[in-house]
Amino acid sequence: MRKRPRWRIALTVLGALSALLAWTGYFLTRVPAVQRALTLREHRELMVGWNPGEFYGGWGWAERRQLHLEPTGSWLLKDPQLVTHRIKEMKGHGSLPYYPYAGEWALLFAAKRLQGLSVTEILGGDEGLTLGVATLVAEADPPNWWGQALWLQKAVNVQPDASFKLGLLRREDVSSILSRLQQCDERQTSALVAAVLRHQDAFSPEQRDAILKRWLEVQSSQKYANQNNVPSLIQALEARQKLKAWLGQPDQPVRVGFTFQARLSALQRHDARETLMDFLRSLGHQPILTENEGELEFTLSYTGVEFKDVTVQHSEQYTTTRRVARRSYSRYSGTTTTYEDKSSNQSRWVNKLESSEAPTLVVKVGFKGEEETFTLPPFGDFNQSTRDRVSELFKKEKLDAREQFTWNWCFENYALAPWRFGLKPYRHEWTLQESS
Repeated sequence: MRKRPRWRIALTVLGALSALLAWTGYFLTRVPAVQRALTLREHRELMVGWNPGEFYGGWGWAERRQLHLEPTGSWLLKDPQLVTHRIKEMKGHGSLPYYPYAGEWALLFAAKRLQGLSVTEILGGDEGLTLGVATLVAEADPPNWWGQALWLQKAVNVQPDASFKLGLLRREDVSSILSRLQQCDERQTSALVAAVLRHQDAFSPEQRDAILKRWLEVQSSQKYANQNNVPSLIQALEARQKLKAWLGQPDQPVRVGFTFQARLSALQRHDARETLMDFLRSLGHQPILTENEGELEFTLSYTGVEFKDVTVQHSEQYTTTRRVARRSYSRYSGTTTTYEDKSSNQSRWVNKLESSEAPTLVVKVGFKGEEETFTLPPFGDFNQSTRDRVSELFKKEKLDAREQFTWNWCFENYALAPWRFGLKPYRHEWTLQESS
């Protein structure tokens, strides 16, 4: 009988061992204790994306919904290393404000409470200021997943009250947060501005004014190339002061009516209405939308308005030259090196201060026989190509899908942003963290 070659026997044994190891690994991952360890490890180590509901890498053990659903959340959130890692990851996206993902920060605040820390201990901790200001935003607009986390609400003994709908913070905690107002950086201050816009009863009039004053200080201290932020913010604060003088004593209900330019879409009307209702909340008043004529009447239109001293980004072409070395070989002279200059065309954005038309929300306000029209200049970067494109759209009767996108984008980011004191569109962004 012919013997099998040793190499074939070795391959057979190796294949059997590999299969055994693979099946052993598979069955081990079915063991609850192993699954739990793998899930915890991924939550502690994986990178978090711009959307905090997404993870990069791993084997799929970690999912965002595990943090707020029972039973996984009840032991995951008690892990200090997991919470510390998630805070670090969310803070790592330096250009991303805190307020769009306020619900995610509120989850981490609740996790600290679940670990046995008091509100005072959390706010006094290393990340207490960030957790506090972001959770304060979420209090006014609870994320959708909060209703699925009844176990968490019970575990940390939440006490909802008025606009503190989560119940993780109380009005007396606001003073503790604002005691460090001068320490707030741009991201933390922008979260407080969002809270001023959304809360009706969290702040005193003096606290609201102090936050907006700090926001102006932060914008003034930044070395922005566009230089549009401060002039826009100053005019928004002047408009706020005018309405404040009209409406008088805060904490009073105000019936508000709206009339819109015919061309504004239903979505644009909704967003403009909600933005101006938030603007009134920043005064400490309680706006009540009415179908009939209100005490305060807004007439809104969307058009191009000419402003002086607007920083506009222009695309500029320029040429760069670099010296390139070329080596050649000859049997007679050996290796020789020659040099030549190689030119290439590049483009860059150059900021120019000039008079410019900008897409603007024209707000005509009527109150007890008095009228005032406000046109706030753009806040943030404003480039030539977008300006020229939207100027052409104002002349058209009908827009195709691509043009409608540009029309809506400019409405949200240029026309409405000044009435949010420069904040990005925050309402629809607040739902991103609920995607998983």
